[in-house]
Amino acid sequence: MSKPPFDASALHERFDRFDHARLPERVVNARGAGAHGYFEAYESMASLTRADFLRARGKRTPVFVRFSTVSGFRGSTDLARDVRGFAVKFYTEEGNYDLVGNNMPVFFIQDAMAFPDLIQAAKPDVHNEMPQAATAQDSYWKFISCMPESMHMIMWAMSDRAIPRSYRMMEGFGVHTFRLINAAGEGHFVKFHWKPALGLHAVTWDEAVKISGNDPDFHRRDLFDAIEAGDFPEWEFGVQIVDEKDRHAFDFDLLDPTKLIPEEVVPVRRIGKLVLDRNPRNYFAETEQVVFHPGHVVPGIDLSDDPLLQGRVAAYAHAQASRLGGADGYDLPINRGRASATDVARRNGHGTSARSDTFLDHFTQARMFLHSQSEPEYNHICHALEFELGKVNSAAVRERTLFMLAQVDADMAASVGKGLGMPVPRKVGAPKTDHSRPARDLPVSPALSMANGHPRGIATRKVAVLLADGYDRADLATLRKALESSGAWMKIVAPQLGAIPSHHDAVEADFSFRTSDSVLFDAIYIPGGRKSVDALKRHVEVGDFIRDSWRHCKAIAASGAGVELLAGLPGASAANGRMKSVHGVVVAPGKASDAMAEAFVQAIASGRHWVRETLA
Repeated sequence: MSKPPFDASALHERFDRFDHARLPERVVNARGAGAHGYFEAYESMASLTRADFLRARGKRTPVFVRFSTVSGFRGSTDLARDVRGFAVKFYTEEGNYDLVGNNMPVFFIQDAMAFPDLIQAAKPDVHNEMPQAATAQDSYWKFISCMPESMHMIMWAMSDRAIPRSYRMMEGFGVHTFRLINAAGEGHFVKFHWKPALGLHAVTWDEAVKISGNDPDFHRRDLFDAIEAGDFPEWEFGVQIVDEKDRHAFDFDLLDPTKLIPEEVVPVRRIGKLVLDRNPRNYFAETEQVVFHPGHVVPGIDLSDDPLLQGRVAAYAHAQASRLGGADGYDLPINRGRASATDVARRNGHGTSARSDTFLDHFTQARMFLHSQSEPEYNHICHALEFELGKVNSAAVRERTLFMLAQVDADMAASVGKGLGMPVPRKVGAPKTDHSRPARDLPVSPALSMANGHPRGIATRKVAVLLADGYDRADLATLRKALESSGAWMKIVAPQLGAIPSHHDAVEADFSFRTSDSVLFDAIYIPGGRKSVDALKRHVEVGDFIRDSWRHCKAIAASGAGVELLAGLPGASAANGRMKSVHGVVVAPGKASDAMAEAFVQAIASGRHWVRETLA
């Protein structure tokens, strides 16, 4: 049989399609995950805005949301210490509205002119392209040490919020001050918030390092799996409303993107909810091709003269045109709107454009954020700064940064300086600091501390059950009932995959000790069963699982012979053979009971048991 004739034209055409099957990578926010869903209004906001999707109670608007890390490349880890992008595209009947925000309410800079320098400083070194998705480097801290206005954001970036447990468990913020305009043309300033239904949760830095090695797609997988399982992620949409005449009623300028309005001063009014209920069918065609632009607004929502926001409008237009090859990118299905949006890139924002003197107060809100943290959160910020600055080779950069930290809080600077083996300087050659105002003490804002979040139950929290052949099936059944009825995801971790028998029963292992690690779970439980426990004792990974769970302050439970594996942990010893719960460790020397299961559920719901960090 003869071969078909060589078709050079078809070959070139096929390779042309192959060679153009990728878009240029985003310079910022390259690594992302997206999902479809809807926004539902709780009430009519017609008195404040003419925006159609906010004018009727119960009205649902389709959305697409993209979460991302900011500085890393597409192939970097999800668990980098970094700001997270939180961008929402509302497909309204008046056009697309893009709310392009972050998981932190403030930013590093006040003027967009410095944005390219900030991003370049956070990228890998130009000589060797290292480190990847990490700011523990000279170029980054050289930039920060010369920018006093960055100190507030640095407190956030070095806090636990920079390493969230899940996209589903972090807040979102519009960052800038926007304007709501009603049908009569009356305007109000507004700050936008997203509040997660599952509450705020983070991972420790040690966990982040280990998760990155075990599953660098941890956040993306978590979002995808939750939606596939029908546990739809949900946030409440909140607004802080300020009359335009009150722009200068605070001790800061509302148009300064390095400042926030404390929730205790202007409460967040929750006006709707966001639900993500469908994963993309094609990552490239949806999550990768989607574009967001802060200048894409709808009637009733407008921009302010926030100088960073105005710069972003111009910058995003250039970036999208470059990446998508022109305006045609907005005709892609994921970006196509129902109607023409109002493109504010072709007109100015509103409000007084002159900056107030309070733009020079770079340290007061940074100090307020720091002093609002719980003791463990405060310590974690100090430890993060020690790690980051410990990777900086330039003594001058470390010295200048310590000086900046001292303007926020002398005790924090001294703590970090001690870890670096350096004294805190009283003055440095940083000209920009000459114009900065000294920090003032403000009332603390409890809303800024993750520790003050109210327990939201344990829905979708992952619990690892460590067992082997011969586990106590009654113990397992008791805990399974309590955990799954509370919405938790229970996963079996065993010496090997496959069926794990117990008398005439068996369970299927989800993970083996070689394919899993405690850092991938929120809590662990060890059921009784002499044969099972004796088998677990022969696996060194079990000891590592337990020790890391203790070290990371997670809830731990054991019943029957399983209690033996907790020997040596403070609070894990049996008290007169009775069930007890101490510092998040729940033990029942006898059979697992409903009371023991409930205590374990409560220990998980309470979050991290940080008191363990102070125990020997």
